[in-house]
Amino acid sequence: MAVPSSGCTEAKGVGTKSVGELLDDLITTNMKIYHLLDLAMTSEDAEAALKANKLNARRNELIRAIDSRLGGGWSVTEKQFGPGHNGDHS
Repeated sequence: MAVPSSGCTEAKGVGTKSVGELLDDLITTNMKIYHLLDLAMTSEDAEAALKANKLNARRNELIRAIDSRLGGGWSVTEKQFGPGHNGDHS
């Protein structure tokens, strides 16, 4: 089964895109990630999992750009750890 393109070549800089274009890219990216993860889980396809991982980084970039355009910091796209969210598990 062919692995869908990660679409990373379509991912031009987010700086010049409108919120609508960013949302369109985000929706498309989410759909690609879903299908790649489904393929990776059903056929244990490592290439599909790697492409999904790369697309997830693009997804986070799009979310941060949308947040920035809308003037908020609503989305958390960085990993957080423990009580203080600094990696300290004490």
